Amino acid sequence: MDRYQGWKWYDTGLIILLLIAALYCIIIMSDYFMGIACLAVILMVIGSFTQEIYVFIASVYKKRGNYNKALELCDKVLDKDSKYVYAVIEKGSIYEEMDQTDKALKTYDYASSMDKELYIPLRKKGDLYTKLNRSDEAQKAYEKANILKLKKDEERWTFRLLEKISFGKK
Repeated sequence: MDRYQGWKWYDTGLIILLLIAALYCIIIMSDYFMGIACLAVILMVIGSFTQEIYVFIASVYKKRGNYNKALELCDKVLDKDSKYVYAVIEKGSIYEEMDQTDKALKTYDYASSMDKELYIPLRKKGDLYTKLNRSDEAQKAYEKANILKLKKDEERWTFRLLEKISFGKK
């Protein structure tokens, strides 16, 4: 999992831009084919982000205190794709908000075992240990998370450097 699979502000911008394009094609240009094509692209974009959308909505429910609905949405995502680690991480943070720290820690451990190169569950685990005043365990979790983050950053910089070297030659 190279990119963080979350709904970003520019995804919303893309949907808005495509909606404007669809309306422009249909209303102003009277080109119904292009309008329908834009709407089809919107549906494809939204369809490719259904997991991310469900996890985002789960986080909104979590912030509002509706933990059961948030867990239900995470489970819905995991029923479709049991390897979607970000739903597991969100589920752990929901347990954390519910003060079910044992379940949260187990969920973060499970997320770490799913993707051994992902630092996010370890950082969340460190945050939880800090809240529980278990500083030694928090320190270990943070150290592991930082090592993974540095490794990921190093890979990105190496890739960018190789990309510049490769594409710089003509």
